[in-house]
Amino acid sequence: MGPPDLTTLINTAVLSAQAGDFQHAEDRLLRALRLEPDQPEAHLNLAEVYAGRGRFEQAVAHYRRYLNLTPPVGSTGRPLRLRVAVLLKVADASSRAGRPEAARTALAEARALAAEAGDRELATQLTTEPEKVARSVSVPPGD
Repeated sequence: MGPPDLTTLINTAVLSAQAGDFQHAEDRLLRALRLEPDQPEAHLNLAEVYAGRGRFEQAVAHYRRYLNLTPPVGSTGRPLRLRVAVLLKVADASSRAGRPEAARTALAEARALAAEAGDRELATQLTTEPEKVARSVSVPPGD
């Protein structure tokens, strides 16, 4: 039996994180990124692991990397909500890292994205209950 493939590494990392084994999850995701450095879901899931471990600067870096690796969205639906949720996670992690200006910038990006897409419901939610929007979309495992 050969080494695990990228999808297996990401999926086992997600399961490990869900079970509370953040070290195993981190190890698997770093291994996945050594195989494919530009794998968006690996960056996103690693950001989640780092946020869960209180390593907020590292979380922000990987959330941003995910956003840079995925195409901007111009419509409503899950891709828009996922991108907005990730921006909210950037805002939260930035705030927790003691970077309030970066947090405000990420929140403004999320609001602008919703407005540009014409999603009034989402734009309203971002003003009234951004925490609910951030929790509304789960991070995808590997393909």
